[in-house]
Amino acid sequence: MMQRRPEQLASKTWDVLIIGGGITGACIAWDAAQRGLSVALVDKADFSHATSAAPSKLIHGGLRYLKNLEFGLVRESLQERRVMEVIAPHQVVPLPFLLPAYGWRTQGGLPMLGAAMLLYEGLSYDKGWLEEEAQKLPGFKALSRKLVLNIAPGLPQKGLNGGFIYYDCQMLSPERLTLDFLLSAAEAGATLCNYAEVIDFEVSDACLRGVKVKDVISGQQYDVQARVTVNASGPWADLLLGLMDGEPARKLLRSKGIHIITRRLVETDCALTLATADGRHLFLIPWRGHTLIGTTDVAYKGHPDQFQVTEADIAGLLEQVNALLPEARLTRADVRHFYGGLRPLVEEETQVQAESYKLSRKFEVFDHAEKGLEGFLTVIGGKYTTARLLAEQTVDRIYSKLGLASVACQTAQLPIWGSGPHRHYSDLEASLRKNNPLIDPAQLVLLARHYGQRVGKLLDLAKQTPGGFQRLGQHEPEIAAQVLYGIRHEMALTLSDILFRRTGLGTLGPLPAEQLQAIIDLMAAELGWDAQRTEAERVAVQRVYTPLSEAVSA
Repeated sequence: MMQRRPEQLASKTWDVLIIGGGITGACIAWDAAQRGLSVALVDKADFSHATSAAPSKLIHGGLRYLKNLEFGLVRESLQERRVMEVIAPHQVVPLPFLLPAYGWRTQGGLPMLGAAMLLYEGLSYDKGWLEEEAQKLPGFKALSRKLVLNIAPGLPQKGLNGGFIYYDCQMLSPERLTLDFLLSAAEAGATLCNYAEVIDFEVSDACLRGVKVKDVISGQQYDVQARVTVNASGPWADLLLGLMDGEPARKLLRSKGIHIITRRLVETDCALTLATADGRHLFLIPWRGHTLIGTTDVAYKGHPDQFQVTEADIAGLLEQVNALLPEARLTRADVRHFYGGLRPLVEEETQVQAESYKLSRKFEVFDHAEKGLEGFLTVIGGKYTTARLLAEQTVDRIYSKLGLASVACQTAQLPIWGSGPHRHYSDLEASLRKNNPLIDPAQLVLLARHYGQRVGKLLDLAKQTPGGFQRLGQHEPEIAAQVLYGIRHEMALTLSDILFRRTGLGTLGPLPAEQLQAIIDLMAAELGWDAQRTEAERVAVQRVYTPLSEAVSA
């Protein structure tokens, strides 16, 4: 379990200090702690509050990168996709994709897509190397025009020649997957602290010795010493560097990605991949009984602290979907929820910012010793699929900087928090149903997907707490005990932490007033909130659901 103790940050000199609690920082913390290094991690807000909370919820090989001939990147991603299935089977599950083919000689035509399918299949030759049958991804299948329309009858029929079904993977909750890596790091000895902002650097003799951290909750400041500091702050990476006098900030291109969640558009459990007129791809993904649509990918020039989804963003995405799938007839009223995030790109990768969609998703580990500053690494890029591998390479670099003989990385085989002791995830679900016959099976499945093999601790809390099994969700059977569990064991401090990152209670749009009040009452009683704090929490959540009404500079 994680316990927030910011004073521990100043208790010693750490081998590694990580700035940023998204998926990249979480994986680095887990790997480094597992290998035996002393690790501290801080984030100025909650864990996984920014970029890591805004993906398309996919673990995938990157089929579209084949167009750029990035075969190595695709193979690397496909290999890591299988690893994620092994170490996090409760979160990473197979998902079929329907890829319709239009025309013959175009990039989206049947022959070209068929060649891509064959290559993608060949590069994922080890996808069946899994013990659990349910986790194995089937091979792709070519479909006739009739079968494609049977699956997605709303597709435009003009020029449709057939299509393909292929498989990648989906995450139920990226935020909880990040949390699982952090919980694993804490179990291995790492000290973690959310709402802890780096406000200054301590540099002497051309070496970064540590940082000054402000506890956002109490206002207390701590001097945190570390032998190596890793900047994993994503879209804030260059701004963080700007705190350091004389350190040239690496300029980043920030790419804005927007998603919307609507009523269900495809009746099957199959995702739909559609090609836009400008050569991009749009995903329509089944998620919690709804359809998740995204993403956009355009350059963002503002300050990351000021980023917010606009009504213009939502309208633009709706227009794209309706152009590609006219029978959907989506309107603004169909949008249950929306979210967005910024993906950092090194500006040197491109001279044309408007083409951020075409940029590589390769990651980079930059050693500031090349600029005359020892003890400092900046990590940029990557994605959920390859975060573990990025962490492995980063920790190898840390060992080199520490002058230590490297300890072998084991994270490609080690189950993370939520995996084990059951051999297979399916065994867990069967055991839960057998041992909890009075609990709704759908409820058990949701909880098992969120908490994995540790779900028993949550159920114990629910049984010990009056009203612990009270349902709080409007669309899914989430329960009151999850709120208490998030506060007591997962460092949840705000209403937003609970609604969006410890549970999925708020991820399908605003809750009815009565259900929201029940959650607020639980948190206020547990955390001692007064009326002023309670209202501030309510306002903060309302802001999440309120896009900017006017277009702003992107």
